[in-house]
Amino acid sequence: MSEPAEPASAPSRQRWATPADAEAIAAYHHRCWLAAFADLVDGDVSTLDPLGKLDRWRSWLSNESPERTAVMDVDGVAVAHVTVRDNELVHLFVDPDHHRSGFGRILLATGERILAMAGVTDAVLHTMVGNEPALQLYRAAGWTVTDALHHEEVNGLRYDEHALTKTLAPVGHVEANRDHWDDDAHNWIERGRRAWADEPSWGEVGTREHELGLLSGVSGSDVVELGCGTAYISAWCARAGARSVVGLDNSLGQLTTARDLQAEFDVTFPLVWADAERAPLADDSFDLAISEYGAAIWCDPDRWIPEAARLLRPGGRLIFLGTSSLLALCYGDFEGDPTFTALQRPQRDMRRFTWPDDDCIEFHVSHGDMIKVLTRAGFVVDDLIELYVPLDDQRADAHFERAWGRDWPAEEIWVAHLPAANPAQDG
Repeated sequence: MSEPAEPASAPSRQRWATPADAEAIAAYHHRCWLAAFADLVDGDVSTLDPLGKLDRWRSWLSNESPERTAVMDVDGVAVAHVTVRDNELVHLFVDPDHHRSGFGRILLATGERILAMAGVTDAVLHTMVGNEPALQLYRAAGWTVTDALHHEEVNGLRYDEHALTKTLAPVGHVEANRDHWDDDAHNWIERGRRAWADEPSWGEVGTREHELGLLSGVSGSDVVELGCGTAYISAWCARAGARSVVGLDNSLGQLTTARDLQAEFDVTFPLVWADAERAPLADDSFDLAISEYGAAIWCDPDRWIPEAARLLRPGGRLIFLGTSSLLALCYGDFEGDPTFTALQRPQRDMRRFTWPDDDCIEFHVSHGDMIKVLTRAGFVVDDLIELYVPLDDQRADAHFERAWGRDWPAEEIWVAHLPAANPAQDG
């Protein structure tokens, strides 16, 4: 395995391996041996059967197998894979034709995330003694080479492997999401510019403001946007006549874009670099707390919703939009997966969502649990608006397939308020 450095030239995506990948994996696994390991084995690797391990791979890729394998797919063909079992990263191989593609580094991170998602903290892997490119890759990723050796035999050919270890410390969602959005901020500049320039529309579904009226009570109000990103919601509120607006976000990269767009569109308001679960803002300061995605899915609802209640005055409103709980249950695990029409995970205990190919951490809870969170924080629930893709919508897919969103709600908006200080004024 060579140290990956150059981007792949063909479109690629990660996905879970299936038994149909067994032959391709066995074949390039063998070619990888011939290309990289011949000088490291006590014996003639040319005597190995290219498909000698095909039955093993078919077993490993079956639904009943304790091994889990993710592959890099190029034009429908597996060209690299990572396999984990228990606390071990068992395999990481890249087709020699795709060395220096970056696939090794990407799949190593995927394997680590799969282990971490399973609760593993002390991970191990083995790599052949003398395989310096692999050792270099693993060391760069934080793995430690131990003194332990693992003895392996393949078709009568013996070799030794180093045992490597890595502590997979749990990563807090605040830090993980900050890093994610800082790294991804440049991809949202043009989208933010379009949202600043356009009339308000909500979510990926793109429902127009005049259909929802979410900003109808903004005039004369003090507004805080929790997880503002490029701050286009805050800009809409300012233009709708808000008395004051504050945009708060965990990502300095996103706030840098927001500041640049303020200058470009000549609309200014304070931007605060902070976590919406611990906002450095005074109690009872706002009439409206609002979030389109932002805190709505990137923050722990047991933390950010009580914080929103603290920031709001009596009678204040909370409006937040995010992925529907149904869509969260129907997502595939990898970005390139379809939006399934069958449930992919249980609703029981749904809460913290992590993905094998992404370092962000999301929060999605059932409707019943969300009502409990809101009422515990003192809110009265006024509405739950489910957003469907219009039947005549022909726009490109977003983070879900728009055809799916025509039949099921892809996004939902919660509307709630705090009771007024004078109960006679509530409502």
